Amino acid sequence: MRDKTAKAVIEKLPKDIQAIMGKPASERTPYEQQINDLAYRQVTDEFEKLDGKFKGAEKEKLDSLQKGLEQFDGLKPKALPDAMLVTDIGRTASPITLPNDKAQTPIEPGLLTLLSESPASIEPAPNAPNSTGRRAVLAKWLGNADNPFTTRVMVNRVWQHHFGRGLVATPSDFGHLGDTPTHPELLDWLARYFVEHNWSIKEMHRLNRFECNLSAGIERRRESADFGIATGLSRRRRSQSESD
Repeated sequence: MRDKTAKAVIEKLPKDIQAIMGKPASERTPYEQQINDLAYRQVTDEFEKLDGKFKGAEKEKLDSLQKGLEQFDGLKPKALPDAMLVTDIGRTASPITLPNDKAQTPIEPGLLTLLSESPASIEPAPNAPNSTGRRAVLAKWLGNADNPFTTRVMVNRVWQHHFGRGLVATPSDFGHLGDTPTHPELLDWLARYFVEHNWSIKEMHRLNRFECNLSAGIERRRESADFGIATGLSRRRRSQSESD
């Protein structure tokens, strides 16, 4: 029944997709594997409707079997939680092109062209034989201690958490369309401090809480000084008035 259903669904798909799905998995390109996986979802959707297609004696037999299995429901382990995952489908990545590019020129992987206009150097990940290695290269670049972008963004977010506003008021945009830092030297110092303390977010929270308490103490002393000045002036005016 399942084979018959799968065949009926696949025969309704466009011929080029049928050809891809007819290939052995080992002969498909990464792009073809993606197409196959997407198209096969229609097959699995039909599988979920199979119970309703049984009639007569077959339907009675199915109901009887399902009823017999119900007595074991108490032995079933709890269902695992669902999660969205990402995985590679091969060492060769599918080509990426611009939609309006008539030549469909593949776009090579790269980092910020401001730093380097040449394509990124992609090396296969040694512990992931089925991976292109692209995500590993990006992760290493993001976590490189010499890369100021990641650390500045992170410490700015922590500052915003404690003070309500980041040193860069647009925490999601450090580019030309975003605001410039109000205190760039402080932002750079915090970024260096973050790296020097092993990228510890806990340490950054501790530091910012200290700064919060320090700022609050300074503000209280300023208010106290202002109150003292105002009190002194008031007493002075009252003394002058009494003497007059």
